[in-house]
Amino acid sequence: MKKTLLLIFSILIATSSFAELDSEAFALRKLADNHAYGEGGYLRDPREAIILYQKYLKRVGAPTLENDSRNVMDTIARIYHDLNNYNEALIWYKKSAELGYFEAQLTLGKIYLEGKIVNKSLERSAYWVKTAFENPSEHAQGTEYTSGNKYRAEDYWNEHELWKY
Repeated sequence: MKKTLLLIFSILIATSSFAELDSEAFALRKLADNHAYGEGGYLRDPREAIILYQKYLKRVGAPTLENDSRNVMDTIARIYHDLNNYNEALIWYKKSAELGYFEAQLTLGKIYLEGKIVNKSLERSAYWVKTAFENPSEHAQGTEYTSGNKYRAEDYWNEHELWKY
């Protein structure tokens, strides 16, 4: 029975998008996701998810595309945002955005334009929305098969006339 479970777990790891991770990092990420989204038989527990995501980030070390740290940082930011802990949310959005994560860049642009949780800054909003639009990632720019998401940044840029700033 143990050999069968070990074989199944090994296959799951080898075929997952987290195949580059060691088993502890993989387990931390999956457990954090379960707590963040209330999946896998777990109740949604955002605070536990944050703790697990931070352990994951510590475990994987320097951010790389393979360990998906930018996305994890953005997820932590969104959880803090949902918990109305805006100071922590901003810290994590900025970390993710500075590492080139499109979603965090666009979110920061929106936050600075709205001015609800920070002082409104059209200049900072323009900077982050433009950065998101120019983001070279496949998620932002797309591939020959997908259109990408840069149109969201472009629409926001045009709708709010951010070229003025």
